[in-house]
Amino acid sequence: MAQGPEDALRPLMRNYRFRDLTLMEVRLAGARYAELHPGRDVYVATNGIDKNLLHLSGTIPVIYEGVEYNMPVRLWLPESFPYSPPLAFVQPTQDMILNPGHHVDSRGRVYLPYLQHWTHPNSTTCGLLQAMADVFAKEPPVSALPRGPTSPPSYNSWQ
Repeated sequence: MAQGPEDALRPLMRNYRFRDLTLMEVRLAGARYAELHPGRDVYVATNGIDKNLLHLSGTIPVIYEGVEYNMPVRLWLPESFPYSPPLAFVQPTQDMILNPGHHVDSRGRVYLPYLQHWTHPNSTTCGLLQAMADVFAKEPPVSALPRGPTSPPSYNSWQ
């Protein structure tokens, strides 16, 4: 019998206290945001302590000035999730620069009232992602890297 996506996630969650609730949140976020995918990696806190945590990484749609952009994000889920809030980050690609502002610091960490007032079951990953999209629509945390100057074609190339 083929292993389903939820079966593949369970081994990644062995240290999580609330596996079923975490799995449900991951599944719901993945259903609403198809470009978000779960994984597990080492998260290094600002105090230098590292933990192997589950994360959701990918892009969420953000409408800025009438145009839809795919905002690269990563949500780290602590082992006490969903009773503790995710650690939310903007993850600029190689052709983007981070624009720290009121809600995003110079490391890409996201600070929102939604996270500060996180309470399960009222707070959800989908709710957080929507709050991020709403804030990023007003204050985009990334912008495209400026392209280098291009030189005009050589006149010799026209011969």
